[in-house]
Amino acid sequence: MHRLAAIRASQAVLRRQTALSAASSRHVVTLRGIAALVHRPVGPPQQHVLSSWLGKTTHGVRAFASHHTNDDHVELLSFSEVKKLGLTTMDELIHSRGKPAFFAAAKRLKFTWKDFCAHNPYPSATELKTFFNAGRALDADSVLVETVMAMHKVFPKELKARHFMESRVSFLRLRKFDEMQAIFDAEKIAHPHPQPIFYIWVLTASIEQNNLDKIKALLAEMKHEGYMIPNETVSRLLFNLAKKGDKDGILDIFADLDPNVGIWTVPALNRTLVSLGMAGLPQLAFKFYGESTMDLVAATFKTVLEIAVRNECKKEAADILHNRKLFDLTLDTPEYNIILEALILLDRCDEMQGILDEMAAAGVPANAKSNYLVKTKTLDRIYLHSKHLYVQLVHFASTLVY
Repeated sequence: MHRLAAIRASQAVLRRQTALSAASSRHVVTLRGIAALVHRPVGPPQQHVLSSWLGKTTHGVRAFASHHTNDDHVELLSFSEVKKLGLTTMDELIHSRGKPAFFAAAKRLKFTWKDFCAHNPYPSATELKTFFNAGRALDADSVLVETVMAMHKVFPKELKARHFMESRVSFLRLRKFDEMQAIFDAEKIAHPHPQPIFYIWVLTASIEQNNLDKIKALLAEMKHEGYMIPNETVSRLLFNLAKKGDKDGILDIFADLDPNVGIWTVPALNRTLVSLGMAGLPQLAFKFYGESTMDLVAATFKTVLEIAVRNECKKEAADILHNRKLFDLTLDTPEYNIILEALILLDRCDEMQGILDEMAAAGVPANAKSNYLVKTKTLDRIYLHSKHLYVQLVHFASTLVY
């Protein structure tokens, strides 16, 4: 109880200091400035400024909040602790504290931010940036999104490109697509020729919404501005089109892709190849990979061979199996499973035991799918294709890095 009283007392002191600084600091919004920025209808009691920014209800609860934990059971962080967290990274915190402590700290930050919003209606830019940095370190989506929205509303000049880059995935995960569009529109009004980051910002939101007309308009505008479109972003667009079965849309976008122009990562290349394979365009996938100068890695080997198997391209499957001996690839169970599938497709089941021996020698365990393939020596189209599609969707969802 004494500890809780001390914490609350320190918070009261912090609030008094914030109120005093609000009267004198040029970095803090004045009451007059707030009134000019926030337009509310006359009638219901007014909420304070942070409430209006962050989408709270009239009871002060964030409309998109899903937790049901009692705030009193969570020990709040001091402002100095929040500041200290912002000087670290997620990897450093997990390494030094462990995952349980990391998630506990993230929870404390969210409740500390909620308490801060409730008691500090006129925060300074420094305070908002401090919470943003801590939110980045703890991967706290709601804190990142809300601090960016608040700064964009009142301190737009304090926002740098990194704030948008570091919060974009959080906006996407919380499906704040309308807010992303609004930020882009505001930036375009302020600067007729926005920086590339803002185009990528709104383009990724449009991709998640599958708004193809909007996407094409943005791509055309970027080309007109002379901006290079990131291959990572285009690969995600292709994958979304492939899931919809939009072959024409894929061909339209794919026409401007070059495997040796721009920055290509392994996930972006694999995602592009998979998209072509899913759309029934395996020959385009093989040609695109053949023109790439990227080194072959296990994930790409699996991707290309899987495209050959799924589309029953026997010649390409045989060539890929033969050529793998030319590369020093470290394969895991999924890669070996697709090799087993390729052998079944090519009627070379007598070689399956050799693959099992290779797996055993490398210490790679067989799984249920391996055993199924060896036992049946058949490609159950319904079973394998549904599994393939599910695995791909899970894989790309887990690599949501723009």
